Amino acid sequence: PTSVLTFVRQKKKIQIICAFNFSPKEQSFKITSVIEGEFNHYLGEQITVKTNAENKLKPWGYSIQVSMH
Repeated sequence: PTSVLTFVRQKKKIQIICAFNFSPKEQSFKITSVIEGEFNHYLGEQITVKTNAENKLKPWGYSIQVSMH
């Protein structure tokens, strides 16, 4: 959806996945980048971090996940 912004950043072996809902409604989305490894919930809502997994964010919600390497 156009109201959800997601991005993945990587430096060496550490990946950070960020997702932001810029709307007053709950939004569903999928992360289509290839994601590997285990992730720790860092800030915001906890989401499932797998390639093409269905995720939801509450209105104005966000999630930041950091890989465990």
